[in-house]
Amino acid sequence: DWASDWSSSDLRVKDRPLQQLIAEGRNALPLLTETLQKNSDPHVRLLTLTVLRQIKDPGRSTAIRKALHDDSLNVRLQALQAMGDLKDPQALPTLEQLIREGSPAEKRQAATALAQYPVSLVNQYTRTLLDQFGKPLDRFVEHALIYALRSEEHTSELQSQAYLVRRLLL
Repeated sequence: DWASDWSSSDLRVKDRPLQQLIAEGRNALPLLTETLQKNSDPHVRLLTLTVLRQIKDPGRSTAIRKALHDDSLNVRLQALQAMGDLKDPQALPTLEQLIREGSPAEKRQAATALAQYPVSLVNQYTRTLLDQFGKPLDRFVEHALIYALRSEEHTSELQSQAYLVRRLLL
C-alpha cells in the first residue's frame, strides 16, 4: 500500500510514492480522492493534499473542496491554502462560512484565500462580510478582507467606513 510508505521516517521512502503519483497526474485523482476521504491518518491526508496541489488538472478542485470539511484542522488549513491557489469559485460559500464561524486559524486562512481570488469573483462576498461584521475584527482577517476589495472602484466604499480606513492605516 503506497500510503503506508508515507508513515516511514526515511524521506526517500516517503518521497518515492509522492513523485510517482504526481507523475501520474489525472490518472491518480481517483486514488487520491479516495485516500483523502477515507484514510484515518491526518498526516497521510496532508500528504495527499500536497500531491493534489501539484497535479495540474481541474479535477483536483472537487477533492480539495471536500477537504475543507475534514476532521483535522491541519488538513482544513492546507485545503484553504490550496483554495487560494486554485481560486475555485465553487469554494466561495465555504470560505465565507469559515470566515464567519471557523476557528481563529480557519478565519485567517479563509480570509487570506479570499484575498487571492480575482476581485471580480469576491466583491459580493467581501462586501457582505464587511457589512455584516460592522465592527473591528481580528486585524489579520480585516486586512485580508480589505485587500480583497483592492480595486479602484471600491476605494470610496472603504473610505466611507472610517474604522476600516483607520485600521488599514495602522
